[in-house]
Amino acid sequence: MNSATIQTTGVVLAGGRSSRMGHDKALLAVQGQTLLERAYRLLARVGCDPVVVSGRYEGYTCVTDPGQGPLVGIAAVLGACRSAQLLILPVDMPYLGERQLQRLLDAAPEVSHGVSYAEAQFPLLLKPNPQLLAGLTALLAEGTDPCDHSIHGFYQRMGIHLLPIAAAERGCFDNTNTPEQWRDCVTRLEKDASS
Repeated sequence: MNSATIQTTGVVLAGGRSSRMGHDKALLAVQGQTLLERAYRLLARVGCDPVVVSGRYEGYTCVTDPGQGPLVGIAAVLGACRSAQLLILPVDMPYLGERQLQRLLDAAPEVSHGVSYAEAQFPLLLKPNPQLLAGLTALLAEGTDPCDHSIHGFYQRMGIHLLPIAAAERGCFDNTNTPEQWRDCVTRLEKDASS
């Protein structure tokens, strides 16, 4: 089946506490749009329908995220969405483009549970099924602090397929978590827009 015919829900992970940034990353704006708008529109451009936000933001279809780390947010979305696929993008990865997301969609028919990139935590395409849900539930039941749970541990446990990152694309996977990284982000995106 062609990936274009499979319903894919786009998910913007935006339920984090933004503690290193000092204020809500999702609402930071560059080039006339917030990081939340930027991620939302990117998912829509690659064909995700619907697109939901893991967090609480007026004007968006949201899934409540308790703010206990990305795996807890993913579990909440898995419980709320009924699509065959979820394409998950954190709000703080502003350099990703359609090309990186499309590679995940193209690889999806060949994988059982999901696909992401080696040496990167996100983006992630998941194919919800009982085994995937059971594996994530078991992982979250381990330990006491959900924020300590490793995305890579989840990938390894569930056999998430990892695509290589081309050297020329490594910068696309950078994120912005601190005021310093945000200043660099604004400079970089404005430079890219003017070139």
